Amino acid sequence: MKSGTQYHCNKYQSSATVGQRYDLDGEIGWGPERKYSVQAVYQGLLGWDEVNRAYTDSGSGQVFIDKRLVFPDDGIVTGWQLYTRGKGTVFLQIWRPASQESCDVQLVGQTKVTVKSSNNGFMSFDLSEDDRIHVKAGDLIGWNNPGKGVITADMNSGEQHHCSTYRGTVTVGESDDLSDVIGWGPNRKYSLSAKFKSYTKADVTNEDGTGP
Repeated sequence: MKSGTQYHCNKYQSSATVGQRYDLDGEIGWGPERKYSVQAVYQGLLGWDEVNRAYTDSGSGQVFIDKRLVFPDDGIVTGWQLYTRGKGTVFLQIWRPASQESCDVQLVGQTKVTVKSSNNGFMSFDLSEDDRIHVKAGDLIGWNNPGKGVITADMNSGEQHHCSTYRGTVTVGESDDLSDVIGWGPNRKYSLSAKFKSYTKADVTNEDGTGP
């Protein structure tokens, strides 16, 4: 609790109803410049729509990163959604770039997915607590096809938005330069999304003036 400018609207009110308007100009007598221990949580999807698209990658031993799929906050990947065709293995990955525009990256975490002809189409699954991937703001979504690709994609002309290279499997913690662009339609969208829970925690000071 500190002295200073009043940053709060407040009123004595035991409860509130969603959709109802309230006038909170009645100032409660208290230390005005308080900071409360609060945490805002966002949970949603980061990626492209998981729909049946025209193509899958015909090459093998490839790694791709979509530089448009940037995590906005620190948080956790709790699961994945994708649309598949064919059969094979794909590693769904989180990469950490050295800088915003760089393809010099480090593999933060990955999830191995085995796709069979019998489970083609839309896939959605959650990760166990131990398999969830912790991400930082600025991390990117990518994937590794040890064999032929199974995630469906659109091929469009336009600006290159991907880091890519020919590689076999990659180990978590490994760093690499993925600026060797594979010859392909550059402006692709792949049917892949990460289930993402972000955390934004306030700079906390308790009412008695102590820190978090």
